[in-house]
Amino acid sequence: MKNFIILLLSLILHISVSKASDTAFVARTEKVLEFMLRGDFKSVSDQFDSTLAARISEKKLGDVWRNLIKNYGNFVKVKDVNSEAQPKYDVVTMRLELEKTSYDMRVVYGKENMIKGLFFSPTEKRKPYEPPAYADFNLFKETATRIETGDLKLAARYAMPNGAGPFPAVVLIHGSGPNDKDESVGGTKIFRDLAFGLASKGVAVLRYDKRTKVYPAKIKESLHNLTVKEEVIEDVISAVNLLSKDSMIDPNRIYLLGHSMGGMLLPRIVKQTASVKGLIYLAANCRPLEEQILLQANHLSTHDTSGKGLSAVLDSIRSDIGRIKALTEKSRNDTSVIMHLPVSYWLDLKNYDPLAQAKLIEKPMLFLHGGRDYQVNDDEYNLWKSGLDGKKGVEFRYYPELNHFLVKGSGVSMPSEYNIAANMEEQVIDDIVTFIMRHK
Repeated sequence: MKNFIILLLSLILHISVSKASDTAFVARTEKVLEFMLRGDFKSVSDQFDSTLAARISEKKLGDVWRNLIKNYGNFVKVKDVNSEAQPKYDVVTMRLELEKTSYDMRVVYGKENMIKGLFFSPTEKRKPYEPPAYADFNLFKETATRIETGDLKLAARYAMPNGAGPFPAVVLIHGSGPNDKDESVGGTKIFRDLAFGLASKGVAVLRYDKRTKVYPAKIKESLHNLTVKEEVIEDVISAVNLLSKDSMIDPNRIYLLGHSMGGMLLPRIVKQTASVKGLIYLAANCRPLEEQILLQANHLSTHDTSGKGLSAVLDSIRSDIGRIKALTEKSRNDTSVIMHLPVSYWLDLKNYDPLAQAKLIEKPMLFLHGGRDYQVNDDEYNLWKSGLDGKKGVEFRYYPELNHFLVKGSGVSMPSEYNIAANMEEQVIDDIVTFIMRHK
């Protein structure tokens, strides 16, 4: 698995919080490209850390760049730039348009902001997303709206069934990271699938861009006070309030659907949205977030084919977990970050036990889980199931062939499959609809 070590942590839980340094890393990468175009390879190689410098000399870097231009034509323009902040690295991917094709230049910044990796690879030609076959656009309509929390405004979409209403409705709650309203990851847009599928079958859906996606600068300004309250919960409350005031929506049949970390937070969110009818947990973890990170890293390292240097990465994650476990109220004023998340974030989640809280909930709950999900594995599903066994109104659905995004596949699930355009399995949509319609 090429460049596995460098990219490992970018694949874990999609955790990313915008940092003050994001813009700086993009600017540095623009400068790297400028040096390359000028043929000043020394100014690039001088930024390499010792490991990379031992592998790629100034001459070798120049040879790589000259061969790229020779084979694929001169540089035309930068088509796209993406910056990601991972627990141990900052990665900037710059899509370069050459005369004959497109190439991605990926620059990885490590400790002390030195360049840890520099990679050139052909831009992957992906099949574009297509709506699922179960979306019937004759049965619903989409309209634009927005979620407002104080002075923060988030672009949102209603998927509303045709007819007089009032309809049951679902608010979609993202997993970790700065997600858009479709929860787009690679070739999947499962929140769009959910909206189209549920609305085609008589259930209204509200989805919106996540606050950390829309307002990275504001998040950065108060990063050291950030908790899931600001990241997630406040905007869910605003979404429920918006639905409750809509004459097309039955205010007594509003459901919350949380994916991944969004599901983990449902028992906490429902304390502030008591009017909702029920909760839908989609690939939800119940053990602490930091433990999920290590579990995912172990999975990826177990199935890595390079077999090089992985123990150091895992040891680093274990070290960070140790720091998180050691946090106390006395750490409240600590302004450091762990895995790019502030101490305030980890302290806020430290004593949160979603399973214990779920046991106290007297509302219908549905748990849906894919058997090929490595991000939230079967152990999590079984913990929910055994912990809530026999509780009235709680249902479980297990799909052996589905991954973390409830998309069908085969074999061991790995991040590469997320790049393939695919849709959520229709059976998941049907099971959600059946659950909602059962609880009038």
